[in-house]
Amino acid sequence: MENRIKLDLTPQLEKIYGKPVVKKIKKKGEKIDKDSILGFEELELLLNKFLHRNTDKKNFYKNHKQFTRFLLITLELFFNKDEQNTTPSFIDLLENYTWEIEHIVSQKDVSSLNDKLNLHIIGNLTLITKQVNSDVIYSMGKYRNKKDYFSNNEIIENNLYINTFFEDNDSFSDSEIEARTNKLLNEFNNIFYKNGDCTQKNDFSIATFISKLNLKEY
Repeated sequence: MENRIKLDLTPQLEKIYGKPVVKKIKKKGEKIDKDSILGFEELELLLNKFLHRNTDKKNFYKNHKQFTRFLLITLELFFNKDEQNTTPSFIDLLENYTWEIEHIVSQKDVSSLNDKLNLHIIGNLTLITKQVNSDVIYSMGKYRNKKDYFSNNEIIENNLYINTFFEDNDSFSDSEIEARTNKLLNEFNNIFYKNGDCTQKNDFSIATFISKLNLKEY
């Protein structure tokens, strides 16, 4: 019987999520950056530690930025119904680390929130390209200005599943942020956990994850 050697999954994961995310996954699993991730069994052990109790997080921006990037990219790859038939595509732009984490209600507009803790939770964060994020018309705007920007420009951001809130909500404040937080976390955790309960390490599986991302073990 032929002995097959398991691949280091690091390059495949870095292509999708970027080096900082993969470095954080390894660190959470007490590995150094130069260590390999040899096969799906080892990846499952690392992700089980990386994703455990993620609903306990209070600040998804300053304290858990790499986890947030992992979550948003994963949801986009899982739930986009158009399979990103655009040029350049979402996945192409990932290779160049083009996507940036963006506040929906901006940090300069935090006074519009009743609960200031909602500024940095996952429901107030999304992904946009560096090009859009560097456009002052967008970046300096309040939510309504950002919504209009999306409506008035043919940008790839309009095609993202994680950005459908712009189309669905005329306003965006505490209640919308909290509702979107619950939605995103539920969708994400149901990819990895039985019944979506991220407190249960024994109910964790990456089978659906590796299938959707087409990761190769050998």
